[in-house]
Amino acid sequence: MPTDDDSQAQPRGKRPSGFFFALRGVLFLAGAVTTVAFMKVLSTNTGKPKPYEFAGVTITTSMRRTSVDEGIKVLFDRVDGDEFAVPKAHGVKEAVVYAVSASTFPELGRRLGKTVGIGDIGENLTIDVLDEADFTIGDEYEVGTARLRVSGPRYPCNRLNFSFQQADAMDVIREFRRPGVYFEVLEEGVVRRGDTLKLSRSCGGRMSVLELYNHMVERRDWNSAAEPRRPIWDTIASDPSIAEHFRRRFR
Repeated sequence: MPTDDDSQAQPRGKRPSGFFFALRGVLFLAGAVTTVAFMKVLSTNTGKPKPYEFAGVTITTSMRRTSVDEGIKVLFDRVDGDEFAVPKAHGVKEAVVYAVSASTFPELGRRLGKTVGIGDIGENLTIDVLDEADFTIGDEYEVGTARLRVSGPRYPCNRLNFSFQQADAMDVIREFRRPGVYFEVLEEGVVRRGDTLKLSRSCGGRMSVLELYNHMVERRDWNSAAEPRRPIWDTIASDPSIAEHFRRRFR
């Protein structure tokens, strides 16, 4: 199983190892071998707000999503069928489509002490194998008939504690360092199970989704030891190639 250090500093292009992983188009799951294509959509998912009660508090969130067999329609401002309890925080154009890697579910489940499955992290697209270190901010991808642009990572919020019914779920997921990828929609379209997420245009950028996420975590946990990173954070805060939705975290 990967260690904490493995999850925090995987080299660019290196695939995670573990109970569930893919190598050269072969998926290994609990000793079984199944041929798959990298970056294949395993499930398309949408969600609507529902109440969750935990530790004497009740909130409304659409954190968990449900698989949609017929696929999803991706629009410029939303995924058709998605609704948010707090649209200002989640329903923004830089974060319309959220994709995560199913290859991370077994290890994340081990850390949480419970099963993690499709839709549990709140993703619209469950991808067979997706490595955040391989996604550069600004790069464009095609999936189904839609065209998307990489905008950044998702930073976990405390609604995960309610959806997982666990007081430390947000912290565990944050430190797991597999945040998934948010996309902006450049061309509307339909995405179905079995479609492939593929790079269509590289912007020539240098910052990966994982790098930006790690900076977000360090900025949130700022202390005097992190002071040498301040120039990098100032650069991120003023970089027009990074969406305002993410830059504001560094101000």
